[in-house]
Amino acid sequence: MMSNEAYADCYFCGGPVDACRMYYETRRGGQFYILEDVPTGCCRQCDERYYMAEVLKEVDRLLADPTTPAKRVEVPLIHFQPKVA
Repeated sequence: MMSNEAYADCYFCGGPVDACRMYYETRRGGQFYILEDVPTGCCRQCDERYYMAEVLKEVDRLLADPTTPAKRVEVPLIHFQPKVA
């Protein structure tokens, strides 16, 4: 599925971008999804993420397919309320 094409330098900082595998987070239809082990381009300097079009198409396919195996995880939600000095 994934090509061996190298990533270009980072658009934001100009740093080198390496192939890695990361979590991909998205919201669809009011649901929050986390996909793990997604092929990603990771900037060594600023940590910006890049995704090949074929990877994002596969993400769309997986999320649209109701038979895609998934497990449920509990995620803490904290309301940001800074203390006033």
